[in-house]
Amino acid sequence: MKITSRVLPMLLIIFSLPLQNLYAQWVQTSGPKGAYVSSIAFSGTNIFAGTFGGGIYSSADNSTSWTQSNNGLSNYEILCLLVNGNDIYSGGNGGILKSTDNGSSWTPVNAGLTDYTVRALAVAGTHLYAGCNYGKIFTSTNNGSSWTQVGSNVSGASVFSIAITDTTIFAGTLGGGIFRSTVNVPSWVPVDTGLNSYNVISLCAANGYVYAGTSAGVFVSTDNGGSWNSRNNGLMSGVNLFAYNGSSVFAGTNGGGIFVTTDGGLNWTPISNGLTNLYVYAIAFNSSEILAGTNSGVFISANNGSSWSLANSGLGYNLSAQSLCVKGSNVFAGTGACGMFRTSDNGDQWFQMNSGLWSFWISTLDEDGTNIYAGTGSSGGVFISSDDGANWQFSKFTNQLVSTWAIKVIHSNAPGTNIFAGSDAGVFLSTDLGSSWAQVNNGLTDTVIKSLAVIANAVDTNIFAGTSSNGVFRSTDNGKNWTAANTGLTSASIFALAVSGNSLFAGTMNGVFRSTDNGTNWTEVDSGLTNNVVISFAANGNELFAGTFSGGIFLSTNNGISWSNVSSGFTNTPVQSLDISSSYLFAGTVGSGVWKRPLTDMITGIDDKKNNLPVSFSLYQNYPNPFNPTTTIKYGIPKSEFVTIKVYDEMGREISTLVNEEKSAGSYSIKFGVFNKSIASGIYFYRMQAGSFSETKKLILMK
Repeated sequence: MKITSRVLPMLLIIFSLPLQNLYAQWVQTSGPKGAYVSSIAFSGTNIFAGTFGGGIYSSADNSTSWTQSNNGLSNYEILCLLVNGNDIYSGGNGGILKSTDNGSSWTPVNAGLTDYTVRALAVAGTHLYAGCNYGKIFTSTNNGSSWTQVGSNVSGASVFSIAITDTTIFAGTLGGGIFRSTVNVPSWVPVDTGLNSYNVISLCAANGYVYAGTSAGVFVSTDNGGSWNSRNNGLMSGVNLFAYNGSSVFAGTNGGGIFVTTDGGLNWTPISNGLTNLYVYAIAFNSSEILAGTNSGVFISANNGSSWSLANSGLGYNLSAQSLCVKGSNVFAGTGACGMFRTSDNGDQWFQMNSGLWSFWISTLDEDGTNIYAGTGSSGGVFISSDDGANWQFSKFTNQLVSTWAIKVIHSNAPGTNIFAGSDAGVFLSTDLGSSWAQVNNGLTDTVIKSLAVIANAVDTNIFAGTSSNGVFRSTDNGKNWTAANTGLTSASIFALAVSGNSLFAGTMNGVFRSTDNGTNWTEVDSGLTNNVVISFAANGNELFAGTFSGGIFLSTNNGISWSNVSSGFTNTPVQSLDISSSYLFAGTVGSGVWKRPLTDMITGIDDKKNNLPVSFSLYQNYPNPFNPTTTIKYGIPKSEFVTIKVYDEMGREISTLVNEEKSAGSYSIKFGVFNKSIASGIYFYRMQAGSFSETKKLILMK
């Protein structure tokens, strides 16, 4: 179900199904592909790039070309790299791995670790150090064969960076500030004097200075961490990392590119000419070049940063598509690290669309026919685009940033457009297209909202919020108050909500549940569903698709009574997102990009009609007519053609564009609904244009 409007909002349409079968099974689209390069390291003449999602890449020709070097890796989310002599270490969400053969193979070296998310690696003499979540820092004195924790936890926060000067070790944490210890002395003390932020993303010890990159800018200590002074002259963005080469210290920033200082941080100079991605997460040097890692790959400079060029040949992998949104002929895919991608040709080509984004974990998408709304994780909030993703504007909830997991644009019987956002701080409501937000949590006992759904008609509107651990909540007053609606649910973790027909469906750890009375009661409906962890839905009228954690996709055409497996040819990976165009079902996966399958290949009865294609262009009278609030418009085309159908008032003013795209030969129907009280009863006209064919018919809205 999609909303398309050009002049006045609140016009609901459901796209019909083209009667054409193109494929016999699922087909992987060309992406979206990218490379979030989190770390770079030189080992002799070889270069290694750690990526978040694609594992490790290596180059033996100075970054001219790259090849994957993942033999032995079980987790491809790499956060850091360290070279120590002939040994190479990688840290990430799968712990620590070690290579002794120049990256040809990797072996886990996790003995003694009690946390397997390794964000920082460092070396001091014979001591290796690993920074992990929950304030844990581990050391190894036998080349990684075993690890022991260094003292107690430095804080409850994750350790993002480690820097070493002589025998002093510094640990930077996200939320806990900076801690200091000494080699061979297993204890930590906080060293925060002068710091204005406890979110320390990066540390660097160079030339007698210790640099700290925080959410409040750069701080420098000249007394081994005893005190810190702000040194940001010339800097324009937060610092993700530091790297030094001789007397120069380089800072990779979050949106400002790369800066360099030669005077202890008193002054910073930008060196980003040619750097087309200004979000820099890794910097490394050899004798003649500098390499920079971004979330669109690797850039190289041969003139000490005066100019940069892209060095990505062979570097790229299918990204995780966490969210999908179909808007007209465009399909948008929100990824887990590389931001937004768009295709206008059903996935043959994907293009990165990140202008204005500064949070690249796109967890949810929705659209209202004009705007696209992107909810982001990692405390990124909501971004809005009014030009099909070409540019994005940040929409701030509160003074404190929150992660957004669900967005729902609601065209209800209430005046105006309501946009609800589910976050880790509850539900937020905007009544002005995202310009401002109000927190609406009254009655919620769980404020981690993972999914949203709405059942709206001419009489009332029910809004549903699926929570992380307390089931489903319902609001009947536009979010002002919420009440639990869980009778019959056997799982309190709600991954997905969807409306199909007049029923509400919930995807849970224990399968699918259905409510036919606005959430008052729930019934388990799992017949034929062999994968019970359901994490995504897509509804197309009375057809409901369910995506599962085990990789299967299922279809119900009878209100959930039974399910059929429609996964032929599909990859065995979690289906994080589903959405429907006029021709295809699209599936966003973990690590395998976006897949597609024609709707005609899955929905029973449509193939039987494909031999009965229209012999001429036709536009039929809407039914019912008069109508309130919805009516159906049918039309047919005998060959592929670009079709537009628009609705006008009696003055000839355009009310809405219902269809505006290339259509295959077939018969179609559109449900057109008016839920905006400001649209008056009266006579309206709908006009179809397809090539040289043009026809206009009258419809009557009677409230």
